[in-house]
Amino acid sequence: MALSFGGGWGRIKGLFNWGGIVNSDRGEQYSGPQTRSNDAQIVYTDERAMQVSSVWSCARLITETVGSLPLGVFEKTAEGRDENTSHYLHRLFRESPNALMTCLEFREAMTLSIVLWGNAYAAITWDGTPLESEVLSLMPLRVDCMLPRRLGQTVTYHY
Repeated sequence: MALSFGGGWGRIKGLFNWGGIVNSDRGEQYSGPQTRSNDAQIVYTDERAMQVSSVWSCARLITETVGSLPLGVFEKTAEGRDENTSHYLHRLFRESPNALMTCLEFREAMTLSIVLWGNAYAAITWDGTPLESEVLSLMPLRVDCMLPRRLGQTVTYHY
């Protein structure tokens, strides 16, 4: 006997407004926590949903699992690929992406943002101009404060 959710996942996605377009002409999208109400006029927020043990447990399971997976920087070789431990991104991904977080905490924060709000953003600190320098740090940004906008073929992000 097959188990069917009867379109329940679509209702859950609709509840959190994941991927919803606000105005397709300007390309703005819902990018973070929203306050909504249902037909019974019960007001709910994303923060309130996290107080439900099943939501919290699922989010925690996913974020801790993804956060604990190995992540490295690799380069192609004649034999396949080798981990490049001398690359500057290796330090960010394996040791510390910023002065306030470990790599595990950073990856869990970014994964939780993706699980709950469908996207994740990080501020990049460069040691010079972005095209000619290395990344010094990555700092997670709040999804609800980010407004991605499509302008022709490019996307701009307003925080």
